[in-house]
Amino acid sequence: MVALPILCIKLDGSPKPSNLWTDFYNGWVGGNIATTQPVPGTWLTSQSAADQLCASYFGAGWQMAQFHHSGGGWAWYSYGNVRSDTRFWVRISDQPANCWNP
Repeated sequence: MVALPILCIKLDGSPKPSNLWTDFYNGWVGGNIATTQPVPGTWLTSQSAADQLCASYFGAGWQMAQFHHSGGGWAWYSYGNVRSDTRFWVRISDQPANCWNP
């Protein structure tokens, strides 16, 4: 059973830093990110369950981050400081690749 942190985001409308370059594939999401402690993928039975885990760690308004966020295609930026030495759970909306998909 694989256990990874969940990448969580709070979309709070944070302004984009003036020195940050963005384009269609590298966007600004207007929020903050953080990661949970590692959780087994079997705990992620739905997007709602994942969002509830994020909220339980960080508070109201936090949700599981999405790979293809509307603010960016393949990469997106936000405020926060996450580890770069591990993978983490995120959701994806345009294919059945989430932990809760059959």
